[in-house]
Amino acid sequence: MNSMQKKNTFVSSAVCLRESMAFSIKMPPEPVSSKLACLKALVEPGTVIFRKWLIGFVGLAVPTACLFAQESVFSDGDFESPPKHGSSAISFITGAWFVFYNKCEASQASVSLDSVQKHGGENSVSVRGVTQPGGSAGIAHEVAVYAGEKYELSFWYRTDLTKGNAVLLVTHLKEKTRVEIPASGEWKEFKYAFTIEFPQSKTEGTISVRLGLFNADMTGQVWFDDVVLRKLP
Repeated sequence: MNSMQKKNTFVSSAVCLRESMAFSIKMPPEPVSSKLACLKALVEPGTVIFRKWLIGFVGLAVPTACLFAQESVFSDGDFESPPKHGSSAISFITGAWFVFYNKCEASQASVSLDSVQKHGGENSVSVRGVTQPGGSAGIAHEVAVYAGEKYELSFWYRTDLTKGNAVLLVTHLKEKTRVEIPASGEWKEFKYAFTIEFPQSKTEGTISVRLGLFNADMTGQVWFDDVVLRKLP
């Protein structure tokens, strides 16, 4: 076999190998870069192998969690899930979110799903009519946590308030963290990061995340949607 025959044989073998690889692992027709092209020729994007190869091959010394966002602890933060069944003392509005009233009656205040004013999907949650000083109403969700864990809570909201502000309240044990949310006539995202702190003798427990109108003479309405709670590294 002369040199030209050897060359043709080598080229034919390479073409067959490439076609075989393309058939079995779906090689991309137009690679973004040479490095990623070689990588995608070996493994499918999205797999654990791909993630490990991506970090090692490209030389990114970052955790996988930085490349692939962690899912929300809440599976029902979009307010699209049917309400959970519970005791008669707890009124679930959607998923595991339940309604609370304090120093005001449901006939005076209103907490409901709103399919007209919403940020995404089919529903938002609307809170309005808390007009009694010291009264509060809204929605709450409980989460099991461990001491020292770090979380970021984010959600979208919109207000139509002529008096007072909407409030985020995170409670665990007897501790309460109250954060007032600035008024916004358009949908706006709000984020709040916090660390779980318990007494030294306690390592785990439950927190309550509450969104609504709290402890003031309110006039108007607030909407919440797309609530996400992520555990931070």
